Amino acid sequence: MRKEAEASGDEVRKLPWLVSVVDEAERFFTDAKLRLEKLREDYLPLKGLENDKLVSNLIDTISSDIDNVSGFLDAKSMEEMRLAASAKLKTFSKKNACIEAFGKDIENYASLRENIKLFFQTIPDIGEIIKEQDRNRWMTLKMIECTEVFAERLLAEKRRNRKYEFGDIAHFAYKVLRDEETGCLTPAAVELRDRYRYIYIDEYQDSNDLQEEILNSVARRDDKGNPCNVFMVGDVKQSIYRFRHAEPWIFNEKIDQYKDDTSLGKVLPLTENFRSSPQILAFVNHIFEQVMTRDD
Repeated sequence: MRKEAEASGDEVRKLPWLVSVVDEAERFFTDAKLRLEKLREDYLPLKGLENDKLVSNLIDTISSDIDNVSGFLDAKSMEEMRLAASAKLKTFSKKNACIEAFGKDIENYASLRENIKLFFQTIPDIGEIIKEQDRNRWMTLKMIECTEVFAERLLAEKRRNRKYEFGDIAHFAYKVLRDEETGCLTPAAVELRDRYRYIYIDEYQDSNDLQEEILNSVARRDDKGNPCNVFMVGDVKQSIYRFRHAEPWIFNEKIDQYKDDTSLGKVLPLTENFRSSPQILAFVNHIFEQVMTRDD
């Protein structure tokens, strides 16, 4: 049972939403630790001077908070993270007096402590997630089964009427080029690869993962196994086919790869515009340089 639980825990840890939660928490706690260490460093010289008891209490509280945050950052598993997150912060017994004596620094520190508590609360219990998955397993399997039956019946109806959607045709093309069992190139793919001397692709920013696989299946390769006869044209800002699962990151990733390693390919920026006047171009560029980033 323990091995099954550990395996389930590993699978749960890889869930995208949980990875996002943990990554965000780790970023926050890394920054929080730096801020706490800086605050302690600033107030250590005040020990033994005026308000010594307040300063000592403050430094003890900060040191305890650093230990709690470090415990989370040093955790090697979700279980250890959860255990570290369940630890209660030391009571800040002289908070009001410290704020009155030292002002804004302590107000900010008190606010940081509240945020630390909130972030600790966001760390889920892996055991509870696994239990919830077990409770929902039957329903999930039934939904998968229904979806598969529906997909089979829908495809049969499409074949009967000889009417297909865009995605269907792309999947048919992929099956022609790749063996379903091994994923290796089929004889048809090899024949097409040898037939096409060059491959030209327009609107490359609207390619998706499936289309990229189709392209890679018919592209010729150099000695290192990289595509060597493909010419792609596109503008990531013009990507409009997300409803067809277009992935603009494919375009950006290819640009980054070619800039980092010119043996893979060359980037040729097309900077001249023959359709618009300089005044319109200047206005549009001024606006979109501010409102459109790479992630957008």
